[in-house]
Amino acid sequence: MPDENENQHFHGYRWWSIADINASDETLVPLELGKYLPALIEGLVPADPINVGV
Repeated sequence: MPDENENQHFHGYRWWSIADINASDETLVPLELGKYLPALIEGLVPADPINVGV
C-alpha cells in the first residue's frame, strides 16, 4: 500500500506507445527508454551492457 507521500505524487498509470515515450516531456526512467525499446521489442538484445540513462 502506498504511503501518504506516494499518494500525493501518484497521478495514475497507463500504457505508453514508443512514440508517446519519445515525444513526452515527462521524466521517464530509464531516460533512454524510447531509444532502445524498438530493438528490444524485435528481440535484438545488446551483447554488452548499455547506458540507458538511469
